[in-house]
Amino acid sequence: MSKTLLAVLALALTISSAACSKKHDDQTPRLAKLCAEAGDTLQKDAGQASPEAFQSLLSSTLEACSQACDGKDQPSCKALDENMHIVCKTMPEACDQLCTTVKSPSLKKSACELGAKKG
Repeated sequence: MSKTLLAVLALALTISSAACSKKHDDQTPRLAKLCAEAGDTLQKDAGQASPEAFQSLLSSTLEACSQACDGKDQPSCKALDENMHIVCKTMPEACDQLCTTVKSPSLKKSACELGAKKG
């Protein structure tokens, strides 16, 4: 569990630095498509993937979905919320860490709200 937690915390730093570079509105559709594709792949391959591959795929999914959601793409916001429910349910410490470290407004909101509900 601690290896997974560390990987998710590393994910937070990746997303945090990626969110620092502002995305233009014209990139939102591309990010939304990546979010959907990554989410589909995550659902299909999660059980068969190595822990490293799963963590990389989860990181990519959260990054694409959060950036598309920040661009106001509602399906991406829904996908982000669904994935964060899983992350926060299975790794509450990671959810709390994401709440305090990420800069993506949508990811921060989701992590903080879901982290607060765990009690």
